[in-house]
Amino acid sequence: QPTKQHWKNSGAVLETFHRNEVPLPPMTIFEKPIVDDLSHWPLVVFFGDSTMLQMIKDGKAMEEAGTEDNIFLKNNIFFHANIRTEFRMDRLDMLRRKFQAMHRKQMLKYEFDVAIVVGSAIWDVLIPENIQGSYFEDHLAACRDFVTDLKKRYFGRKIY
Repeated sequence: QPTKQHWKNSGAVLETFHRNEVPLPPMTIFEKPIVDDLSHWPLVVFFGDSTMLQMIKDGKAMEEAGTEDNIFLKNNIFFHANIRTEFRMDRLDMLRRKFQAMHRKQMLKYEFDVAIVVGSAIWDVLIPENIQGSYFEDHLAACRDFVTDLKKRYFGRKIY
């Protein structure tokens, strides 16, 4: 263990350091968002990636049942499959075709008694290619176009 026996001074650098005080940003109390209750819909169609699936399946019930088949939190949920892509303009036609292939039958069967939930965008954030840029313009444009198309094809349905 080192000692200070042979030091010529106390070991202090005799320097004064100052730090600038940075003002704290204003803090607000978190308010839980108001989310529509989807339980009154006979059918709620979810169209998104595996992150969305994780939010709507009942992992505990699946474990108790000893199954890998999806058991959903509510019995009015329909999730066909992971879309396995990002919401981008260059993939918009493919996303439209996937939605039709996965959900058209349910949409026609339930007519207007269906809600559509579209998301999640996690892969748009995580993809290594930085096609989105800082403001995700491509993603937002693709989402707007996709939802606009859904509104035209499935007029009168509630889209979340």
